[in-house]
Amino acid sequence: MTDFTLEEQRAKLQAYEKGFFAVHLMKIGIELGLFSALRSHEEGATAGDLAADLRLHEPYVAGWCRTAYHMEILDCDGEDRFRLAPYMDALLADRENPYNYGPNIHMRVYHSAEHLKSFPQYFKSGGNIPPMTDNEEFSKAQKAMSDQGIPTAYVFMVIPSVPGLQDRLNAGVRVLDVGCGSGLLMTELAKAFPKCQFVGVDVDRHSIEEAQKHIRNNAMEDRVTALLLDAGGVTWDGEFDLANICLVLHEMDEDVKRSSIANCCRALKDSGEIVIFDFAYPEKMTDLRKPEYTAGIMDQFVELTRGSEILPLAEKEKLLLEEGFRDSTTVSILGGSYEVTHALK
Repeated sequence: MTDFTLEEQRAKLQAYEKGFFAVHLMKIGIELGLFSALRSHEEGATAGDLAADLRLHEPYVAGWCRTAYHMEILDCDGEDRFRLAPYMDALLADRENPYNYGPNIHMRVYHSAEHLKSFPQYFKSGGNIPPMTDNEEFSKAQKAMSDQGIPTAYVFMVIPSVPGLQDRLNAGVRVLDVGCGSGLLMTELAKAFPKCQFVGVDVDRHSIEEAQKHIRNNAMEDRVTALLLDAGGVTWDGEFDLANICLVLHEMDEDVKRSSIANCCRALKDSGEIVIFDFAYPEKMTDLRKPEYTAGIMDQFVELTRGSEILPLAEKEKLLLEEGFRDSTTVSILGGSYEVTHALK
């Protein structure tokens, strides 16, 4: 065990507390348009400039700017002109950038915080928070998070990590997308691979409605379909070449995980394959402090009372084997924070 002083441990807690304030500072900057306004001032802007642009109270804006400078979110010259620190444009001001962090901030402040407040009652009862499938605001927030980076990650990281998948998609396959959400991944893949057909299923009614709208807006009704359906209720038999489960497996409880994998296997042709893209989670206690597992560990914690579980690699591959798959392989991506698992029927 590492030896720490009292002050070192206190400083650690202060850093966590600082992170709490940083999240809310970013939320304020996004909500009031401060980051966007700074983006428009290439030479920098004073607090007075920003307050005038946005019709805000200048002393409060000045306090926000100084705090953001302390947190290295903003830079400042010698004349009190503030500008976005390196890469903060993409991360906080450019809403179209796939690396934009705004949807994450919105989810944490408006949904995760409320969810975490309920933890003590569920720790006492052992129950799970009710499903969020009827919460339209939560559905929209979750959609914004997943839409932001998943299509980019899938095209540039997931597909290249599976040998031959790019060629098979180019040639044309029939894809079952389990937990398709708003359907953005399906429509983006349909654009990139015009010979493929896609069928997406999800239990979230709002997401499916959004997916169907997205499909219509892209005039893809002939190649892309979105259905309100639990993956555990999938009944296709030998109709698909590829089953895709993208950042969804960890959200299923144990029974649904098993039935979903079994149903995917049945839905695939004899030559079919499954691709699972999800968080990485350590198998050993000694690995829990490795930084590459931070994303998975934090997600597992915030979803603790939803019945969710991120499977460590050995358990995930065991599940695939037990439900009819073979030759499972896994590749780590994004610095080891995520895994792409591929298996054949």
